[in-house]
Amino acid sequence: MQQINETRYALSKQLPDIRLRGLIAVTAYGELVLSATESKAVAKAIERTLAKRLTKLEGGAA
Repeated sequence: MQQINETRYALSKQLPDIRLRGLIAVTAYGELVLSATESKAVAKAIERTLAKRLTKLEGGAA
């Protein structure tokens, strides 16, 4: 249930924030900063991934 709630939160709060403000990806080599405009394609990919995860967690076919 926690994973379902975390995924729903990501879709409802974190993803819109990425679209609005951009994204900071943290790697072992440092941070990669993307503006809102630059992060549009990343946001689409994240949305697809999270939607598939949520479907799978809720017992659907993904």
